[in-house]
Amino acid sequence: MKTINYNGQRVYTHSANRASKKDLEAATTGEGIIVDVYFFTVDGDRLVNKVDFDRRRVESGQSGLMIDVKHSSWGQSSVAIAGLGRVTQFLYDTKTIGNLSNLKGREVTTYSNGMVLTGIGVEEIK
Repeated sequence: MKTINYNGQRVYTHSANRASKKDLEAATTGEGIIVDVYFFTVDGDRLVNKVDFDRRRVESGQSGLMIDVKHSSWGQSSVAIAGLGRVTQFLYDTKTIGNLSNLKGREVTTYSNGMVLTGIGVEEIK
């Protein structure tokens, strides 16, 4: 559950993952396209539900930001970003605070270990 500066990018790892820089070095990189971005909660059956942004729920860890990515070589996977600080930093880095729809279609670097998406890298936009 880290944001790692790696290869000139900020790499956002899945919040349920304890990926490190060493994991990124061992990962296969590829190209991906963001196909959907939304705030979510997980219900008692561990199903992901799309919800509206609620600052208190994000702060408390009851909600997060889900980023669905289509990989160039194998299907679609997701990265979940939890915590208000990480969510805000991701939106700031991608210049999309207030408008998630601007992320759809954006290219990202994918870091995967086997069939598991370890994280996505976004270029620092200045």
